[in-house]
Amino acid sequence: FGKNIIKHGNLLDYVKRIKEANINLEAYQGELRGARYHPILPGVFSSRLYLKQENTLSQILLQYYAEPLATFAWILGYEYPYDLLLKAWKYLIQNHAHDSICGTCIDEVHRENFLKFSWVKQIVEYIIENSIKFIASKIKFENTKNNSAIFVYNPLNWERSEVVEVRISKPREKYFEIKDMNGKSIPYQIIKIEKNKINIIFIAENVPPCGYKIFLITPSEKPLVFQSILKYNMNEIENDFFKIKANPEKGGSLTIFDKRNNRIYDNMNILEDDGDNGDEYYFSYVSPTFSSNKLKASIKIIEKGPVRVTLRIKNDFILPKRINENGNRSYEKTICPIIMDISLYSKIPRIDIKGKINNKAKDHRLRVIFSTGFKNEDVKYSFAHDQFYVIKRSIKIQKGEKWIDKPPTTHPQRFFVCIDNGINGLMIANKGLPEYEIIERDQVYIALTLLRCIGWLSRNEKIGPIIRTPEAQCLGINKFEYSIIPYDNNWLENGTYKEAYNFNIPLIAYEVEVKNGKLPMEKSFIKIHPDKLILTAIKKTENEDAIIVRFYNISNEKILSDIKIFPELKRLYITNLNEESLIEVKSQNGFKIDTEPYKIVTIKGYKNF
Repeated sequence: FGKNIIKHGNLLDYVKRIKEANINLEAYQGELRGARYHPILPGVFSSRLYLKQENTLSQILLQYYAEPLATFAWILGYEYPYDLLLKAWKYLIQNHAHDSICGTCIDEVHRENFLKFSWVKQIVEYIIENSIKFIASKIKFENTKNNSAIFVYNPLNWERSEVVEVRISKPREKYFEIKDMNGKSIPYQIIKIEKNKINIIFIAENVPPCGYKIFLITPSEKPLVFQSILKYNMNEIENDFFKIKANPEKGGSLTIFDKRNNRIYDNMNILEDDGDNGDEYYFSYVSPTFSSNKLKASIKIIEKGPVRVTLRIKNDFILPKRINENGNRSYEKTICPIIMDISLYSKIPRIDIKGKINNKAKDHRLRVIFSTGFKNEDVKYSFAHDQFYVIKRSIKIQKGEKWIDKPPTTHPQRFFVCIDNGINGLMIANKGLPEYEIIERDQVYIALTLLRCIGWLSRNEKIGPIIRTPEAQCLGINKFEYSIIPYDNNWLENGTYKEAYNFNIPLIAYEVEVKNGKLPMEKSFIKIHPDKLILTAIKKTENEDAIIVRFYNISNEKILSDIKIFPELKRLYITNLNEESLIEVKSQNGFKIDTEPYKIVTIKGYKNF
């Protein structure tokens, strides 16, 4: 090639060469998600949503349960399962190749993705259970003669009072109580009975941050009667925060009355189904749109206990069977049964929804629509949660003149999207449903994509190969979970983001054996204050006998961070993301550091025991 040399470099080499060239480069700010110069393929956020759901669950199990619990167990003397965790992370990352996680491969690839997610979950569930058993074996149980108790773990860095589900051995006694360590009887609700096991739910109050709390299972001489603030009546359910009414003549659409501010949200939780003549990269709208508010729903109360009350809404959504060769939605119809379970809990300001559709239609997109109550001129921005940040996006659609691609109207999120005017607002949290749209009609609506069904990898060979992908039609049972969270003030100052985290990263509980250790029945291993600091990692370092704690500042203000780690560590350092020490930190019963807006902070501490 003469003087021309081709060298295989890396990103660091590339940046170094650019700097050495001393080129005057323009600076760009923002999300860099415009389609002015290059297609951005916005439809990938809703292709094969079952993969996004599996990925979200696998990541959360690894990041917030398996690694922290294994670390706490290691501190107490348990062998850290490094090889197992590494294997789980490798399986997960193998699914993160951009075509894999985007759902834009052939069907055979995505079958392997789904299998690898199942391997991740098998590994982490083993680690979680064994770590909890070991930690529990070190606890000194008091005021109990029973052989078992309930270990409740809080993976987040703020104290929580939340619903928790646990599977326990069926007590020998006919009646039993759940008590905290002070002897207070805790209302519970039996939700499943097997031969030797039962599943119960209860509100675990004041579970310490990054820590555990023990609840005791004790016999009772008589049946328990729990007082409850939960109410129900025909098509209505109510707790201390909300009163919800479902309208059977409009497909079960919800009217929500917020008792805290007397605000009414009408036309909530309406399903809309559009035709989609696109592919795994792009949604391509085909009319007409079908709405659930034209259906007659079946509604009944399916749970009415002291902890949770649930309203079940059933619809038979009659949809076009496919898109015809002429590009129109077919006259031939099929019935897609949809079930929505709307749940309220005692003392929790959320409306949690679990849905299930038996999808028998092809070439369509199913979304759920929420009325925010805001007029178009009242609000200008949406706020969408992402990795280490909450993105502020204009709700106005750009014109995109002379752009390579149309400006996207749908956008990505992680745990939540919300809109507020500084006085009140509406947040929609989700579990693995990353696509939303802000729609301006008679007022502003939030649309959350539940399902997008297409039969082609690509319809444009410039983007990808033109290959049929029948499994991307997502036929059969598809499930989804999301939560409606009205709030006052704004999402940051009100702390509403914590409810989205609570929804996505719940308390977990296991039945454990009663031992005679030394640890107290309630303990926090790590405390990080204030709550605008969001924990993202607790793990053992890769190459040393040290602990890594990572968090970030979710706000746009500098915060004085207060960190306490129990037991006290020998040496503490602030590190980079590679866990390389930068600054030593002096600690005496904790330490404080300034944390800049949106700053990611990593701390490394060495064992002192």
